[in-house]
Amino acid sequence: MDVSLLLPLLILLLLVPIFLSSRRQRRQVQEMQKLQKSLVPGDTVMTTSGLRATVLSVDGEGTVDLEIAPGVHTTWVRAAIREKVEPVLALGRDRAADGESYLQGPGEALHGPGEAGGARATGT
Repeated sequence: MDVSLLLPLLILLLLVPIFLSSRRQRRQVQEMQKLQKSLVPGDTVMTTSGLRATVLSVDGEGTVDLEIAPGVHTTWVRAAIREKVEPVLALGRDRAADGESYLQGPGEALHGPGEAGGARATGT
């Protein structure tokens, strides 16, 4: 192989991955901007810090008002919205008044009124 072809080939091999990664990053930025522009009140979103909230209003100034808990409203920069998520339904909220308990986390069993809580596995 001729040495004069080696240098251009080496440069080409270094530039192709750089070009491909810049295209992928540009596409991700466009998708994120599209998501942030499509926000409407009532959407359930997740912020970059992992906070799940409901959009109350979207300002033209690049801010979004979010409800993070009933009656708790905060203002965020629109760029802090990472993704739209499906709303989480409160499972059995009205049944809790009947004294029933439901699955709370890993390793906890479902049980009804008057029954003892599920046994937890313990490591020994």
